[in-house]
Amino acid sequence: MTDIIAFHSMKSSATYCTCCFIFHYITSFVSPRVINGFYKLTKEDRYGWYNRCVSIVHASFVFCLTIYYWTIYQYPHFHVTDVSPEAKNLQSLTLDIMMGYLWYDIIVELVQTQEMDTLGHHILGLISHLSCRLSNNQAGAFYSMMVYIAEGSTPFLHTSWLLHKLQLKNTKRFKFCVLSLLVTFFICRVVAGPFMLFHMTYNSPSWGPNTDILFAMNYLIVFLFVVLNFYWFYKLITLATK
Repeated sequence: MTDIIAFHSMKSSATYCTCCFIFHYITSFVSPRVINGFYKLTKEDRYGWYNRCVSIVHASFVFCLTIYYWTIYQYPHFHVTDVSPEAKNLQSLTLDIMMGYLWYDIIVELVQTQEMDTLGHHILGLISHLSCRLSNNQAGAFYSMMVYIAEGSTPFLHTSWLLHKLQLKNTKRFKFCVLSLLVTFFICRVVAGPFMLFHMTYNSPSWGPNTDILFAMNYLIVFLFVVLNFYWFYKLITLATK
């Protein structure tokens, strides 16, 4: 059973990872032709934008899948383990999609952008996803879907970054993106993170028997993500108030 899950998961993740790389190179071709002043960016920032553009599309896609999952399959009961086969299929698909993106981003971070905090964040995320997917743990899949709510802030983060790099800080577009970023980051990460830790603690038996190590590892990773998101929010507030 585990071998079958691993095979299908790897196939789906590899397919999505390949799509991310294809879109990455399409972005490198299209961006200079549609973004005014693109060549004002440094070579490192141009490489960074290609990666961030993939992240925007990926985050928007995963966030839509997540909202669909929570509104169609979970509302209003929000059961950790008692879910329909359709909900389980969507969980598995979304986990595979996220792992495909994480493989893509880890490779890009190692080869090009080398942002160590993001790299560490995504390596831990990949470990968490692999543990939940390969163990076929329903609670792990449930909380992974809760983690994906954080993707709601990602498009505003990367769009604000680009406008800032293009020296468009005084435009209405930039101010709108920054305000949207602060609101979504606060709701989707700063508030949602501690709530998820509380929910995991309260529902720890739902992980099943003989899962102490699996639960403890994922709980620690979520805790580290919460700390990191609080640190990033502090940095965002600091930059926004300068």
